[in-house]
Amino acid sequence: MLQLSFKNTLKGLLPFLILLLLAIFGYWQVAIFQYPLKWDLIDTAFPWKYFIGECLQENILPLWNPYQHCGYPIHADPQSSAWYPITWFFGYIWGYSVYIMSIDFIFHIFLAGSGMYLLGRKLGFQEKVALIMGIAYMFSGFFVGNAQHFMWLISATWLPFILIAYIDLYQKQKLKQAVIFGLLMFLMVTGGYPAFTMILFYLLLFIFILFSTKIFRNEGKSSFYRFFKINMLALAFSVINSVVMLFSIWKLMPTLTRTGGVTLQEALFGPLSPQSLISFILPLGAVTHNISFFGTDLSMTNTYFGLFLLIFFIASLFMKKPPLIKLFLFWGFFMLFAAVGSTLPVREFLYHYVPFFNLFRFPALLRIFVIISFIILAGFALNEYLIHTGKYLKQIKIATIITSVLVLLIVAVFSYGQYINLGEYILGGNLFSFSKTSSIAQQVFFQGIVQLIFLGLFILMVYKTKNRQKQLTLLILLVSADMVFSVQLNAPYTVFEKGFYQKDIYEEIERLPKGFPSPDMKPVISTNDRTARHFVTMWRNLNIFYKQIAYDGNNATHLKNYVFLEDSLTPVFKATLQNPPLYLGGSFCP
Repeated sequence: MLQLSFKNTLKGLLPFLILLLLAIFGYWQVAIFQYPLKWDLIDTAFPWKYFIGECLQENILPLWNPYQHCGYPIHADPQSSAWYPITWFFGYIWGYSVYIMSIDFIFHIFLAGSGMYLLGRKLGFQEKVALIMGIAYMFSGFFVGNAQHFMWLISATWLPFILIAYIDLYQKQKLKQAVIFGLLMFLMVTGGYPAFTMILFYLLLFIFILFSTKIFRNEGKSSFYRFFKINMLALAFSVINSVVMLFSIWKLMPTLTRTGGVTLQEALFGPLSPQSLISFILPLGAVTHNISFFGTDLSMTNTYFGLFLLIFFIASLFMKKPPLIKLFLFWGFFMLFAAVGSTLPVREFLYHYVPFFNLFRFPALLRIFVIISFIILAGFALNEYLIHTGKYLKQIKIATIITSVLVLLIVAVFSYGQYINLGEYILGGNLFSFSKTSSIAQQVFFQGIVQLIFLGLFILMVYKTKNRQKQLTLLILLVSADMVFSVQLNAPYTVFEKGFYQKDIYEEIERLPKGFPSPDMKPVISTNDRTARHFVTMWRNLNIFYKQIAYDGNNATHLKNYVFLEDSLTPVFKATLQNPPLYLGGSFCP
């Protein structure tokens, strides 16, 4: 009996082991500590976490960062992760080195895949179907494209878990489920980017209305009131658990800039441009050294969630769906229409008429909800295809034809009249690197051929393997190959900095002061953030490592009076910086 229980435990852990191994393999350059993560992650998120880790190891609460902008309240910065438990775990036990930062990244990739796997299971899908969903999610275009925005990835990591918790709350309506929901919201609020929590509120509101309507119709008023009360408890636990973060922001809000919202122009900045939509099929076509073609930032162009899941998503459009799946279909397209920014009027409408949507930039961040919704639709279609033997083959054929035609059409449009020379592209060192010479046409043509090969293998699998469960096993292999290959093609552009090495960063930081020594008594003007302190691939927020007070730095939390002094009283500001720092004692000893 004990042996049977042990085997069942191992079987239950197998999907998570597969996801972990794939996460390591898919991002192996980061996982084996070869190349460092790039851009905002390495020179913004990493210095903050390094500072928080040093505070915790010195038994100091990470409340005030003295090394940027002459000091600012890091605990009130929603993007700092100052109250995020996982940051505290890594920071307190080991402190944050560049190696721990890489482990933290891989850990969240694995968690994201696990969350989507568990969401698939919660929705009633077969284990292998849910596993495919998890693989697609953790290698999706959001995690690859926005790898530099670690707080965005943290939000995306916890979104599936929160959806699981809310469905569980609906199904069981017990105090335990309300507590779990509150704890998961705490993780998202303290670690993630606030905009995702705001948008999640509306998704949960729609799901609440759907569930409430069903309960009211089928079970009556008393059951609806019970469900409403457990929702209020879940909301209360969410607020109570997050009170330390919410109080920090509320207390300092009158002193901070950017608390009154953004302009419409700012809200429309960083969209998912129409040109970027080719990444649903050809993600390599959405990255280039000449980003002006896309009209948006390089990190905002990738929407890929897998060629094979795209087939099943298209097939789902021709299937009868239960209400919750229909809701995700509506939500996915609605978020897609908003994500394209000024191309459609949806984002502007939300800015003017829907609360919270005037508080954040980057419409392209909404695409994580598109990817989640479309993966759920694809998982539903795949599950239906498996459990209804003899049905839905026609829908799969139609979806495969549509996908194939789209691949050929995109390749034809981008290749028409262009110089391709595929041999030069492949042999010229352009693959698996940030190519500064290849054209979009070459990249589209190359990946178009790869996708057609994958489609050929898929068609062969469907026609040669009649047993649909065997097809599912083969599909796991195909999805894994497709997603890992797409990550490896795009990662040099948006995930890691090829040509630099984590070892060099680690060794450089090891030579710098540890703990909190007294800064040099130099005029602050001489210790600004970028004064001859560029090393390896890092060039911002370096005073955190050098332990010198800077009057500048890269963070979004600015004190109003400091900005007023800098912008409106510039002569006074400059004169002040000519002096060394002044220290006030926290206590006096006789």
